[in-house]
Amino acid sequence: MENDLFFSNGLDTFIRPSLDYLRNLLGSDENVVKIIKKSSWLLRCHVTKTIAPNVLLLHDIGLSDEKIRKFILQNPKRIMRNLGCLKDVIHSVEKDLGIPREPRTFFNGIAAIVTFRQSTLAKKIDVYKSFGWSDEHIKTMTRNYPSCLSSSEAIYEFDVLLLKMPDSMNQVGKFHPGSEDPCVAFENA
Repeated sequence: MENDLFFSNGLDTFIRPSLDYLRNLLGSDENVVKIIKKSSWLLRCHVTKTIAPNVLLLHDIGLSDEKIRKFILQNPKRIMRNLGCLKDVIHSVEKDLGIPREPRTFFNGIAAIVTFRQSTLAKKIDVYKSFGWSDEHIKTMTRNYPSCLSSSEAIYEFDVLLLKMPDSMNQVGKFHPGSEDPCVAFENA
């Protein structure tokens, strides 16, 4: 079995506290089963030591229990980053992407970039720059639509290329390079 290490740990010192913590955090046994099916490796780590500090940090920045639950259930790897990494991601969302903590997009910004390195974020932004987008346009786009950073660079290049295509056949619409919102840069022809 892939999770033999789980069963080699003590019932009262490891297994029960880990499962109880996940049940309390995720709100139900059904959610615990969902997350373990997605990420069985969770059974091998001491969740009270790895996840708890990150959950406290997310609470401290104002995320509700429900948002944290959703954050974890969508992609359990997000919460497994070390505390320093998660702090860096939060800082990057606020400073680099310009997303304040209040709007819903702050949570989406964290979710979009938590699983990749700073160098990966820079590469994704460079794709937009390579098509002539200014830093301000990119910041506006990521502030309003942080999930646009979740796609691969190849998808970015295709999406941005489509945005830059001239409308010779009036099939797509008219591109406005000076538009305040790069994600809404078209006008129907």
